[in-house]
Amino acid sequence: MENLRNDIEKTAEILFIKYGIRSVSIDDICSKLHMSKKTFYTEYSQKQDLVSAVLRNINENNQKEDEKDLINSKYNMIDVIMRFKQPLQRERARRNEKFYRDLDKYYPEVHRKFLEERSYAFKLVLIEHLNKGIEEGLFRKDINLDLFPLFAQRWFLTPLDFGYDKKVKYIDSIIEIMMDGYMRMVCNKDGLEYYQKKYCSEK
Repeated sequence: MENLRNDIEKTAEILFIKYGIRSVSIDDICSKLHMSKKTFYTEYSQKQDLVSAVLRNINENNQKEDEKDLINSKYNMIDVIMRFKQPLQRERARRNEKFYRDLDKYYPEVHRKFLEERSYAFKLVLIEHLNKGIEEGLFRKDINLDLFPLFAQRWFLTPLDFGYDKKVKYIDSIIEIMMDGYMRMVCNKDGLEYYQKKYCSEK
């Protein structure tokens, strides 16, 4: 049954992101999987349960990617954070405006919970990043680890929130500016020298 749920959730995620949540029916998902609606309803009592599961998977997959970078010994924390720019841009690019507007309009509680869980997980990752960067001698030791991650949450997540608003232009440029500003705030002298030599000279 676990494989069945995985298949349903993966298929639903692809269709939701491509067409929006409201435009994709349970019939569409069942048809794609050559499955009866009766089988579907043995796993999910309603569409909202499936939407919640899809969003939970998105958060969990993002956390797994973060953990991979943290345990990769060939990267220091400056490299890890700069690599994070690509996932930011990829997630922004794959966002479907209709998907997030449908989520906000028709499943507001599910959306609220998704954002809360995303923010909480993001805060924990940021604290890990900062602690490791300090241990490596690349980040400032005087960073307030209680307050700064709260600020950094919005610093990084704002471009993603802009991502489904077509009125906001130059999102990739905004991400570039935010990444540069963040690095200049957290790096000590040695860290800033490494960052500028490796990443700023490329521009």
